[in-house]
Amino acid sequence: MTPLVGVMPILLLVGGCASPADDLDAICDEARKLQAGQAPYAELDPSVRVTVFARAVESRLKTKPMKSEWAAIASASPEMRYPLLQKAGQEAGVDDWQCPPLDLWSNADD
Repeated sequence: MTPLVGVMPILLLVGGCASPADDLDAICDEARKLQAGQAPYAELDPSVRVTVFARAVESRLKTKPMKSEWAAIASASPEMRYPLLQKAGQEAGVDDWQCPPLDLWSNADD
């Protein structure tokens, strides 16, 4: 076995690890798409956009802590969602995370 072959599995494991920061970026990316009316949101009836958004975010989350936080935040009142997500990010070691499109969504009527 060459030394490179022994290192490859370790590199794959390290390179494939997701982080809460990656999850928060994925959430914000979906929020930007929603706000901009990009696919798949452009053709959707407004009454189903939030549901599609939530499902899209769920499918993109990779870390267990952020998956749990997202599930809990979904049941929070709209005005509390963004601050709760920011707090979850801080607790996961992602300081000063902000996502203006998500803040707008959080404060919008469902």
